[in-house]
Amino acid sequence: MNVKEFKDIMQLTVFVNTTGDYCVRKFKESPHNYLIVDNYGDFLIIEASQIDNVCSVIWNDMHSNKNKQHLLPQLIN
Repeated sequence: MNVKEFKDIMQLTVFVNTTGDYCVRKFKESPHNYLIVDNYGDFLIIEASQIDNVCSVIWNDMHSNKNKQHLLPQLIN
């Protein structure tokens, strides 16, 4: 989905910050879910109650993959 098709979503949120190709916004109304929009206008809504879980999964996956990548040359030799 593209945020251009859902312009009213932007009006329901406030700007939090940008990082790289992403803009992070938060919904004004409780429970203050998050809206993440990339430079193409594609977006994702993450429930506020799930932010910690989602970030933990990504963080753990990122670090476990780094560890696996470091082991790969040892396994090949």
